[in-house]
Amino acid sequence: ARRLVQHLANHGVKLGIVTSTPTETLDRKLACKQQLAANFPVIVTGDTVKVGKPSPEGYLEAARLLDSKPEECLVFEDAPVGFKAGLAAGMQVVAVPSLPGLSPETFEGCTKLASLLDFDPEAFGLPPFQDTIEGVVPMQPEWNIKHASMEWTGHCQCDEGCTLRHLDPLLGGQGQHSTMVSRKEVFRQADRLTDQHTDR
Repeated sequence: ARRLVQHLANHGVKLGIVTSTPTETLDRKLACKQQLAANFPVIVTGDTVKVGKPSPEGYLEAARLLDSKPEECLVFEDAPVGFKAGLAAGMQVVAVPSLPGLSPETFEGCTKLASLLDFDPEAFGLPPFQDTIEGVVPMQPEWNIKHASMEWTGHCQCDEGCTLRHLDPLLGGQGQHSTMVSRKEVFRQADRLTDQHTDR
């Protein structure tokens, strides 16, 4: 999601969040993701609307605040009530379900994707991604296997550089790092890196 948000923001696409989560709870969730949250000038929470999803009220309010027509808006949702809310608002809906086993009828009117990595901005009139390599999305951070060892180079996208800093002394410091370590050790650290970014 971070890749997509940053791509759209970099191209001047107006972004908003519509959630059933109360404002106080959302503020806590976004407290450690301030750099990411800064890309969303409009946030509509569950306690700021009279009727929550599947009512379209939240999405229509977000469109108003973004000074956009509903038919010009694209919704990314992971739950059936969200699919219904976006469609009821007259918006295009990209469904990336977080629950397995949903019936095909659940996705009627939506563009269903297994992952946001499958999203093609050009299909919706948006600027194309420019970070793919021969059509493949590179891992973040990037890992390059070299024989019995591996060279690691990457950038932490957390505001505080938390993940990389916590890998000291193996990788050490904040920002960009490069070091040679055993393949076994790098894969161990890769698991930790993935877990920390997932938690955040």
